[in-house]
Amino acid sequence: MTFRLVSRIVKTSDDVITNNIITKILSIILIMYIIFIIPNMLNYSDRCTNNVISIFNNIIFKLLIYLLIGYVAQSNVQLSIFMTIALIISFNNIIKYEFNQYFLDILIKDQINKKELEIKKINKESSKESSKESSNKQISKESSNKQISKEISKESSNKQISNNKSFNNFETYNNDNINNFSYLE
Repeated sequence: MTFRLVSRIVKTSDDVITNNIITKILSIILIMYIIFIIPNMLNYSDRCTNNVISIFNNIIFKLLIYLLIGYVAQSNVQLSIFMTIALIISFNNIIKYEFNQYFLDILIKDQINKKELEIKKINKESSKESSKESSNKQISKESSNKQISKEISKESSNKQISNNKSFNNFETYNNDNINNFSYLE
């Protein structure tokens, strides 16, 4: 029973392949596929592109296509040549796309690594600057503390001098007043 089914499928496929009209329609479809579909096959969404690539990388799909080309070549060489050209161009585009994606990923990773190194370098420089600034701040704080202590000591010495002067003035004033009081007596 399955043998009869297979033989019927083979006879109908032979009739389809040997029919001139169907052969020309299939040739036109393959030419349209080569011209319009293949160049834009990988320009769709990533999901569609990944599905197409996974189909063409599938070993069973490749085996079926090779067997189909071999089977068609027995009765119609022109159609099998069109199928082979379409397959070769499809594989070429897929390999080119995968190659470009591979190097694009490498370039992106390289750019990311360069940016990370630049960020690290900037962070190191800023940390050096901040440590210098903090040490400069520390030094400036110490120097400002020294200056403040000098100023305080100067002020205190000035105050003491002025206090001494005022005290001296007070003494002289008192002495004068005492002398004045002595006249009163």
